[in-house]
Amino acid sequence: MGSTIYFKRRAIAYLIDEPSPLAMFSGLRKLDTSRYAEPGRLFVRLEILTTILTVSWWLGFGAVVMTRLTPPRLH
Repeated sequence: MGSTIYFKRRAIAYLIDEPSPLAMFSGLRKLDTSRYAEPGRLFVRLEILTTILTVSWWLGFGAVVMTRLTPPRLH
């Protein structure tokens, strides 16, 4: 989660065309790589990748790992 925020902060410095804050889904529009200068596009792509990895971890792999690592209940 920390890396996602880091990549987001780094990408904002290269933002060329900022969407209107009143526009619906303006946060998602900031993930459009065409709105950034060339050096910032790498950070946007990494932000998207780390977001997908974080979501898949918490909804999939993390849930399985946590259920396997919890100690058995004693009766």
